[in-house]
Amino acid sequence: MTTEIMTTDDGEIHEMAPHEPTVTPAQARVDAVAALTMSAYANASMLKLTPEETKALQADFEDSAFRGGAGGKESLIYLEHPYIRDRLNEVLGIGQWSIVPRSRWTENFTTSQGKPGVKVYVEGMLVVRGCFVDEAVGDMDYYPSNPATNLGDAVKGAKSQILRRTAADG
Repeated sequence: MTTEIMTTDDGEIHEMAPHEPTVTPAQARVDAVAALTMSAYANASMLKLTPEETKALQADFEDSAFRGGAGGKESLIYLEHPYIRDRLNEVLGIGQWSIVPRSRWTENFTTSQGKPGVKVYVEGMLVVRGCFVDEAVGDMDYYPSNPATNLGDAVKGAKSQILRRTAADG
């Protein structure tokens, strides 16, 4: 906290009431994520699920939920994130879970064809009912010369990857 002193035109000194320094929106986000992270970590392994919820979360997904091409290899399959998101919403309830991004960074690169690209990374955690479940780093490539996508698409794609990775181990 800071205290301000004000002088009037006649030279009198007045002490103003203490007040908190102004917090920027960016700092408020950092502070909120830090507080949520600490609370979620404190609740790690404390998540309570009903037997019905546990069974529903562990149920098999239909074959159409899977796609080939994980890690750029057609022989590797992955579960598409909308199926995971829908399962969590149906079983736990909307607003009962979240992917919380904690940090983001990028790396510029050039493809073997000389095309410039940006690899976008997002570090995040899966929080369910206030409890830490798992954390992962998601990544996605963004090509500035491609008018069909933008940096925001790459950030969302990286978050989707976090969801797949954290739900697999959660």
